Amino acid sequence: MPAIAWADFSWEAFATLVTGLLAVGGAVGVGLRQTAIAARQTEILDHQTRLNELALRHHLFERRATVYEATEGFLTELLEGRQFPPREAELRFVQAVVKARLLFSVRVQRELEQIYSSALTFRTYKSDDIRQEDIRLALAEKSRNLPAIFGD
Repeated sequence: MPAIAWADFSWEAFATLVTGLLAVGGAVGVGLRQTAIAARQTEILDHQTRLNELALRHHLFERRATVYEATEGFLTELLEGRQFPPREAELRFVQAVVKARLLFSVRVQRELEQIYSSALTFRTYKSDDIRQEDIRLALAEKSRNLPAIFGD
């Protein structure tokens, strides 16, 4: 390997070498800063994604809570009054059953439809106290198990 003749090095060659080294060092520094900025941006995007997910979950929870409350209100009216609930409570519940198709699993939707079907049967048997009591007891059981029906 030949030795470098430092004495024969011209000022222009030295300036070119130093400029090249400084350019490489600057490029490495800029690259490291850009890597740090990209990592920070990724972290910020992750936080934004988590916040958006939480906002979506909150919105979904609010919509699901509306269905739950309408169901609970309908059953409470039916079981406490021992008569079919007023039209307003029935309409709220029917609308909740429709919304449940978009918000819950098919199992929950079927349970709500079954509750409504039982309630309609309850109304049909006005004169048959024994049959009506059987249906009322079944609906009371569903009412106690609403959290299990709706799930997490």
